[in-house]
Amino acid sequence: YQLLPNNITNIIEKIELIDKKRGTEVRDFFNDLYIAFKTIDNKCAKNNNQIWIVGNRLVKNIRTPLDIFIKDIAEELNYRCIGIIPRNIPYKTMPKKNSPTNLAGNTSETMNEESIVFLERN
Repeated sequence: YQLLPNNITNIIEKIELIDKKRGTEVRDFFNDLYIAFKTIDNKCAKNNNQIWIVGNRLVKNIRTPLDIFIKDIAEELNYRCIGIIPRNIPYKTMPKKNSPTNLAGNTSETMNEESIVFLERN
């Protein structure tokens, strides 16, 4: 595993307390994203900028801050985060709420907002 930022590690640990298997899947996702970001960075010109559009999903009713994760790993690789702009997802095919536990009346929000992360290479 890659060394993930503390804020992400803490969130993964909370998920693992609820569901160990799902926590491991989330940890694997963040590790894979870290590797993907580094690979993209290696292929880009030295003074490139990047824009990422990501959603902060709920996993076991815990929000995963993908936008902050992108910002953190980018800064580790000498990028500067110019800004993170949230925006509503106006046209979704998924419902705004679902029942992840399959218990009647127990609903939670789905991803109704995304973040645009602007990165500038230092």
